[in-house]
Amino acid sequence: MQSPSMPEEGPSEGFENGGWAAPYWDGVMDQVERHAMSEPYDMVFGRKTYDIFASHWPNAPKSAHSDRMNGARKYVMTSQPDSLRWENSLAINNEVAEEISGLKAQDGPLLQVHGSAQLI
Repeated sequence: MQSPSMPEEGPSEGFENGGWAAPYWDGVMDQVERHAMSEPYDMVFGRKTYDIFASHWPNAPKSAHSDRMNGARKYVMTSQPDSLRWENSLAINNEVAEEISGLKAQDGPLLQVHGSAQLI
């Protein structure tokens, strides 16, 4: 998993084709927004992905999409809860599987995972 437009983001295990998805991003994301991101949702992040998103979305141009991203509750797997600055961010630092099961059992919006391959 890697950012569509940040080739330097994840060159793990010798991967050298970062940014390959950028030319396809707009068409795909239009469809994703219409179908998967138009209803209310909360997000679950590993710490690395959270930091990447948190450096962008609070400063992104105002739009319906940025409003949803910024307004959603963010559950973050982290051992550094005091450093979560993006609005509506909550730390999960113990018993991750148990915490996620508890979130899934609640009556609430869809839980989405963005990136966060190690978490998945």
